[in-house]
Amino acid sequence: MNALLQKPKWREGSILLIDPLDAPKRTWCFWEKDKGSWDQLTYKIWEKGNFYDPMGKLDLQMEGYSYKMIRSEDFLEHFLDKINQFENLSLIKEIATEVDITKKVVSTEKNKIEAEYIFDSRFGLSEIESCEQPTVLQHFKGRLVKSSTPIFDESTFTMMDFRTVSNSHCSFVYVLPFSAYEGLVEYTFFSPEVLKEEEYDQLINHYLHKIYPDVQFSEIGSEQGVIPMSTYDFSQYNSSSYCKIGTAGGWVKPSSGYSFKMAEKKSKQLVENLSNGKRLDQGVKSKKYLFYDKVFLSILQNENELGNQLFIEMYRKNRASKIFKFLDEESSITEDLQIIRRFKSKPFLRAINKEFL
Repeated sequence: MNALLQKPKWREGSILLIDPLDAPKRTWCFWEKDKGSWDQLTYKIWEKGNFYDPMGKLDLQMEGYSYKMIRSEDFLEHFLDKINQFENLSLIKEIATEVDITKKVVSTEKNKIEAEYIFDSRFGLSEIESCEQPTVLQHFKGRLVKSSTPIFDESTFTMMDFRTVSNSHCSFVYVLPFSAYEGLVEYTFFSPEVLKEEEYDQLINHYLHKIYPDVQFSEIGSEQGVIPMSTYDFSQYNSSSYCKIGTAGGWVKPSSGYSFKMAEKKSKQLVENLSNGKRLDQGVKSKKYLFYDKVFLSILQNENELGNQLFIEMYRKNRASKIFKFLDEESSITEDLQIIRRFKSKPFLRAINKEFL
């Protein structure tokens, strides 16, 4: 919707948003160089970052990048205000139950709506459960904690902490401090299967007790989720007037699980295509980065125990700013090769052999 409103042409057409607006509260985080278009909505911005592994602490070389957080409730409030500002925008607080692509009709429990173009964000994990493409789940539970003593440096986030994790699965701890006393401590896996909820709790407790042995914590909130990381071809469902978007469109970066900035870029490309009479999803996916993602995901799917070491190699041998640019799909071939050649080659050769030969 936001990308459409950037084009004067689409401020005149009728735009309808169908959403029950009952999703649980969540946060979106992303790195970004310098100031960005969402800065007015950010809940927290970190200018510094670090990384921990068994060798110790590594200060990330951000070089102009910062790490930003947006809360879903602030995002929703912003766009509800925007809907009220534009006469051509409407909202139906219902669930879209069915889409007839041929007839261009969206059905809800109470309505049937005809539309010239339909953008569909509905998604279920069942869509990719049996796909032949490399698929891994990013699954996590985070605990918002308050400490008895000031232990956090609120200016610095922790991208990955491998000090307390097992190498049997690709997993790490992610820490976002909001003050000296409060922070989000999240245990994250990149693996084929999710855990039982109590297992995440046990792992978070183990981390807190080991890293902060003399500190008492109280829980003041939590978040939990599952994000699909897959090179599955969601575009096979698209047509000249219908396009799957967001997670349902494969807009989650397959090798990182990040989606917010990916969605912003791909939305802009989609609207450019719409404005110029091109196929809606033309150029939305990069074949080069899809190749990289497929190889990396193949390793995580078939040799998941190697995941921790791969991320350690990535951050120990490259500047964080170069990694961010690479994962944002903005790097040149030369820059790609500078990152790729610093990995041990055998796991990647095995993955290429499995997926492409």
